[in-house]
Amino acid sequence: MAEIRDINLIAAKWVRNSSAAAPAYQEGVQNPRRSWQTAAAAAAPAWQQGVTQAAAAGRFAAGIRTSSDDIQRSMSAGKGANRYPEGVAAAEAKYAARFAPYAAVIRATQLPPRGPRGAAGNLQRVQVIATALNQRRVAGGSNR
Repeated sequence: MAEIRDINLIAAKWVRNSSAAAPAYQEGVQNPRRSWQTAAAAAAPAWQQGVTQAAAAGRFAAGIRTSSDDIQRSMSAGKGANRYPEGVAAAEAKYAARFAPYAAVIRATQLPPRGPRGAAGNLQRVQVIATALNQRRVAGGSNR
């Protein structure tokens, strides 16, 4: 039988060493060996093949079965809730830039007249906006 340290010691060492690696992480992000965009674009066929294989093998559902609602809720409420405001604040300019074309479509869309509350014709107003926004999305290529 192979000897190995206690799993709790292994996990604690991993956390200790990984936490201390933040400067190395930042250096690697700022000075990559190759362009992320070029490498990611070149990997698109491998990504598609991998996702197709994983879907065919049922790995998505299998991964879900290894977790639980309690784990998801705990991680989201802990890490997610703490990081959410910082992430939103950091993305303000990007959000504005990426939403601007859709805001322009909404502003330029001519809506049918509003009817009384509950009138079936009011749904046409929603349909007009939905159609215009979808046309912009499709014409714009990426929503990123």
